[in-house]
Amino acid sequence: MFVPLPDQGLTFIKGIGPTKSELLKKELDIHTVRDLLYDFPIRYEDRTKFKLIKDITGNNEVVQLRGVLSNFTLVGQPRKQRLVATLQDETGIVELVWFRSIKWIQENLPLNQTYTVYGRVNVFGRRKSIAHPEIDLMGSNNRASDLTTFVPVYRSTETLSASAWIVEVVAK
Repeated sequence: MFVPLPDQGLTFIKGIGPTKSELLKKELDIHTVRDLLYDFPIRYEDRTKFKLIKDITGNNEVVQLRGVLSNFTLVGQPRKQRLVATLQDETGIVELVWFRSIKWIQENLPLNQTYTVYGRVNVFGRRKSIAHPEIDLMGSNNRASDLTTFVPVYRSTETLSASAWIVEVVAK
C-alpha cells in the first residue's frame, strides 16, 4: 500500500484530485498531507443518542432518528421540484425533503428499509420535516458505525461545505 509522505501534495491521497486540491489550498490554506493531518475538527457531534419522533420538541432542533423510509413523492414544477419521503418510527412520522440529487436519492435509497437519519428539524404547524438529512441504511457499512458514534466536524466554507469527505479521506 502506498503511503504519501507528509510534505507531498494532496493529489497523492486517494479521493483528492487536482480540483479538490486547489479548493483546499484556496479555501482552507491546506497545501500538503501534513496540513490535512493537522487540520483538526472544530468540534464533535454526539451521534450515540436517538430520539423518538414524538419527542421532537421544536424548530431547529438537531436530532438523530431511526425509522422506516417510505413513500417518495415529487412536489412542485419541474425546475423547482423537491423530493419528499416519509420516515416513520413507532411514535410518529417526519418528512425528509431533498431539493438536489433527486434522481440519485430515488435510485439509491430503497424504500421500506430502516435508516438512521440525522439533521435539523423544521416544524410547520404539526408537520415535522428535515431538509437534506444525513441518511444511512441500517446494517450497511457505508459510514462509520451507522452514524452511532462521535462524528468530527471540520471547518468549512461555502464552496467546501460538506465535511464528510474530509473524515473519509483522513481515515484512509
